[in-house]
Amino acid sequence: MKLPKIGIIYGGIFWQKHPWEGLLTDFYLIDLYKISKKSIQNRRIPFYKYDIVIVPWAPDQIFLKDNEYQIHRFLRSGGILVAFGEFDLNWLPDIRWRFKLFNDIKIVDNSKKIFDNISNDEISNWDDSAHGYFTGTPPKSRVIVIANENNKQYTIGYTDTESSSGSVLALTMDPDFHSYNGIDGATKLLKNIIEWAFVEYFVKVEKGIITEWNLKQRVLISSIPNVVQILIAAAVVLLTSGLFYLLLRLLL
Repeated sequence: MKLPKIGIIYGGIFWQKHPWEGLLTDFYLIDLYKISKKSIQNRRIPFYKYDIVIVPWAPDQIFLKDNEYQIHRFLRSGGILVAFGEFDLNWLPDIRWRFKLFNDIKIVDNSKKIFDNISNDEISNWDDSAHGYFTGTPPKSRVIVIANENNKQYTIGYTDTESSSGSVLALTMDPDFHSYNGIDGATKLLKNIIEWAFVEYFVKVEKGIITEWNLKQRVLISSIPNVVQILIAAAVVLLTSGLFYLLLRLLL
């Protein structure tokens, strides 16, 4: 059985790359600058090339919002998405997010083993452990970690493996940044998250959700918007160049 192809969204910031080098033997950087350089008008992230995509802390939120449709399609085709930090523009399906900093963190569901061998203390007091909270999550999602403040509880992390063929793990925490800065609890969390993503991948392969044909379909479907754009552009040129009226006269 082949290993998953992993892509990491990269905006040129050191913690978006370096922590993964010690944890993954093979991954690809999805360089947003290079994508923008190719085409400012068509800033499409090639999610379809990957089985697992990781969105690290502090990505370009506008870039992700521009690719909201691509993200949803990636999940519908069985992709696995891990996302950290802020979600300013609510680009994940069915979420609402607000900014607030937290340091008192509590694990509430470890059924997916994401917090195996990690205590609440190890993920608290990172000098802002969580960057915001979810006021809304997908109906079929599971809340896995919360923040406490003034006797109130705030959702800061969830998994969703039921809403589509894909899987989502979303945390308002930034373990990649703190792992880079030597926090053991953050590094342990990253390792567990990788294991969770691999388990999700192999389960989907076993169920036939992720297949070679499925990947080919992703590539084929991803090209459709470009074809439509070309046809529209050709129609505009035809209508504005006078050729359209010439053709009409010949036909009539």
